[in-house]
Amino acid sequence: MRNPLTPSPERIRALEKELFSARIDIDVKGLVRYARVFGFIASILIVFALIVIDVFFFPVANLFTDPEYIIFTYPLTAGIAVLANVAVYYAIISYPKLEMRSRKRFIEASMYEMVSFMYALHHCGATLYASVHSIAKYADFYGDAAKEFRQVVSDMDFCGYDQFTAIQRLADTTPSDKLRFFLSELSSTYRSIGNAEVFLHGKLQEMQKESEVAQRSYLSSLGAIAEMYITLFVAGPLFVVIVIMVIGLISGSDPMILAIVVYLMLPIGTVIFLLLLDALGQTYIIKRVQMPRSTVPLYPQLTIVEAEEDETPLFEKLKKYDKRLKYMEFIRHPRLAIREEPALVFVFSIPLSLITGVVLYVSTVKVFFNPYMIYQWGMAVDDVVVVMLLVALMPYAISYRNYVRRIDKVEGALPDFCRQLSSLVKYNMTLTHAIELTAQEGKSYIQEDIRILSRDLLWGEKLSSALKRFADRMKNLSVDRLVILLSQTEHFTNDLSLTIDLQYHEAKARESLKRERKSDMGVYVVIVFMAFAVFVFVQVIMSEVFLNIMMENSEALSYLSSSSGAGFPAQTYQMIIYHSILIHGFCSGLVAGMMGTGSIKGGIQYSCIMLALGAIAFIVISMVM
Repeated sequence: MRNPLTPSPERIRALEKELFSARIDIDVKGLVRYARVFGFIASILIVFALIVIDVFFFPVANLFTDPEYIIFTYPLTAGIAVLANVAVYYAIISYPKLEMRSRKRFIEASMYEMVSFMYALHHCGATLYASVHSIAKYADFYGDAAKEFRQVVSDMDFCGYDQFTAIQRLADTTPSDKLRFFLSELSSTYRSIGNAEVFLHGKLQEMQKESEVAQRSYLSSLGAIAEMYITLFVAGPLFVVIVIMVIGLISGSDPMILAIVVYLMLPIGTVIFLLLLDALGQTYIIKRVQMPRSTVPLYPQLTIVEAEEDETPLFEKLKKYDKRLKYMEFIRHPRLAIREEPALVFVFSIPLSLITGVVLYVSTVKVFFNPYMIYQWGMAVDDVVVVMLLVALMPYAISYRNYVRRIDKVEGALPDFCRQLSSLVKYNMTLTHAIELTAQEGKSYIQEDIRILSRDLLWGEKLSSALKRFADRMKNLSVDRLVILLSQTEHFTNDLSLTIDLQYHEAKARESLKRERKSDMGVYVVIVFMAFAVFVFVQVIMSEVFLNIMMENSEALSYLSSSSGAGFPAQTYQMIIYHSILIHGFCSGLVAGMMGTGSIKGGIQYSCIMLALGAIAFIVISMVM
C-alpha cells in the first residue's frame, strides 16, 4: 500500500510543471520535505493546544489523565493530529497549483498592455528579437504578461535557443491559455511573413473590444449585486432585529442571537461580499517602480575593470545604506513621502489614535472590564472606539483621496500632451523643439513639469535622460510607459510621431473607459448611502420609539416577560442596535468603495463618513427623544 504522504510518479510530473509555471524556486523533493515537516509540526501543535484547553478550561474533568475519559480522548486526539498533518501536507502540496492559477489571472489581465507595447515597437520597425528584449527589460511597467518574456530572453541569452524555440518553450510552460495561443500565433505569423505588425494590430483591437465588453458586463452585473446587497445587508438585518426584539419582549430572552448577527454575521458577510466584488471586478494593479537609468553615459571616460577582491559585502552595505536613506528622507520630508505613499500616514495617525483613546478612556469610562459585565462595558467604550477609528482612518482617507485625484489629473492631461507633441512632430519638428513649444503654449495640470522638462533640454540634458527625470517627477505609470516607448522606438525610427500618436489614442481610449466606469459606478455608491440611511432610520425608530412604547405601555408583555423569570434587557438591545449602525456603516463604506472605485482603499473615506454620520444621528435623536 502506497504512503498517502508520498506523491505518485504522475503527481510528481504534474508538480514539476506546476512549480515551473508558478515560478517557485524549489524542486519537488524540497516541496514534499517542507510539507511533511510542517504537517508534523501542525500535529504536534494541535496536541499541545488540546492539552492546554484541557488544563485551563476543563481543570476538573482531567480529560487526559482520568481513566474514564482517556479511552475516548487519546484516539480522538490522535485522529485530530493525523487529520491536521494530512491537511497541512496537502495544503502545501496544492500551493503551486493555486499560485499558478493566480499568475494565470494576472497574466491575462495585463496582456493588453504587453501587446500594445509590442505593437508600438513593431510599428516603428523593431524586430522580434529586439521587441522581446525590450519587453523583458521593462516588464515591471507592463505587468505579469511582460514578465513571462524574461524566460524567453534567458533561454536565448544563456541556453542558446533561437527566438522561435524560446517562444515555444514559454508557450509550453505558461499557465495562461490566452498567452499560449497568442505566442503560437505570433510565432507562426513571423515564420510565414517575417512581420507581425498587422497581426498585433488586429490582436490589440480585439483585446480592446474584449475589455469594453467585460466592463459593460461588470457594470450590468453591479445592478444585481446592489439588489443583493440591499436584500442581505439592509432588509435582512432589519427583519432579524425586529423578530428577535419581539421574541425578547415576549419571553425576556437574552439578546445573544442578535449579538451574534451584529458582531459576527454582518462583518463576515461583508467580507464575503467584498471578495465577490473583487472576483467580478478582476482588478489588476501594477505597482510603480523606479525608472531604470544607466550610469555609463554619466562617466564615459572611465574604464570598467574587475575588482581584485570580492565586493559582495560592499554591495550589502550599499543596500543597507539605501534603506537607511529612505528612512532619513521620510523623517526629513514626511509630507512628500505621504504624498507618494498614503499608507505612511498611519505612522502618525495610529499613535495619535491610541493616545486619544487612552485619554478618553481614562476621563470618560467609569466601568472596568469584566466578563460578567461585558454589555455595560461595551456601552461605556463604544464612543471611544468610534473616535479612535476616525482619528486613525480619516488622515489616510484624505491622503488616499488626494493621491487618486492627482493620478486622475495627470492621466487626464496626458492625452492632450501627446496630441500636441504628435501634431508638432508630424511636421518635421524635432521632439526637443516640440517639447519646448508645448511648454510655452500648453495649458494643463502637468504644465509646470513640462516646463522643467523643457528647461532640462535647454541646459544640454540628453533627451532620454531628461524624459526619465520627467517620469521620476511625475511618478505615474502612464507617463513611465510613454517615456519607455519614446526611448525605445527612437532606436528604430526617426519619426516619433507614430509612437506618440499610438500613445495618444491609447490614453484617450483608457480615459474614456475610466470615465464611463466612474459615471456608472457612482450610481451604486449613492444606492449604498441611501440603503444605509434607511437602515439608520429604521434602527433609530426601533430603539427610541418602538422599544420605549412597548416597554412602557404594554402591560401584557410586561407580565409575560416577568412570568418567564427574566426581565427584558432594554438597554442591552439599544446598545446592540447602536453598534449595528456603527458596524453597518463601516462595512457599507467598504462596499461603496469597491462598487465606486474598485478598491477597498477608496472605501475607507466612505466608511469614515458613514461611521460618523451614524453615530451622530443616533446620539442626537436619542437626546431629542
